[in-house]
Amino acid sequence: MSDTPTPTPRRTPEEILRAAGVAFTVHEHEPVRTYAESVALLPFPPGALVKTLAAETGGELVLAALRAGDRLHFGRLTRQLGVGRGTLNAVTAAGLEVELGFAVGAVSLLTDFPAARLVDVAVAALGTIFTGSGRIDRTLELSAADLIAVSGALVVDLADVPPVPAAAPTPAA
Repeated sequence: MSDTPTPTPRRTPEEILRAAGVAFTVHEHEPVRTYAESVALLPFPPGALVKTLAAETGGELVLAALRAGDRLHFGRLTRQLGVGRGTLNAVTAAGLEVELGFAVGAVSLLTDFPAARLVDVAVAALGTIFTGSGRIDRTLELSAADLIAVSGALVVDLADVPPVPAAAPTPAA
């Protein structure tokens, strides 16, 4: 991504989905930017909310989609990309808004901008998902399979999932 913002006309995620002939629903709502706001204010199942993180490495854009409540495992991402962790940087708010046309908190895998696109395995296992539309007052509802197919994303293990604690032993009767 360039250092100097220059507006470039790009299709919206909705336009990309329409062109692909994919069934989806647009939900208009009050503006939300975070997972906590989404859970508190929107009627969608929290486990079906999908966030997309935007980073760059060596001037190349990387978009990574995870369940909104999950944390990105940076080591897995950098290994997948074949880069060192020190070369991975978050995309600035100006980069998101000017170059990609996305508001902070509403990033989508669905963009015409050249990018490496990755989807966490937990997202791929979901049926219906709710994800960014590029705007903080609209959410897209579609199948995870359609998001992956239309975006051309690679499905990989990206989430930093805490280990499940062992079950406590039950006392003998």
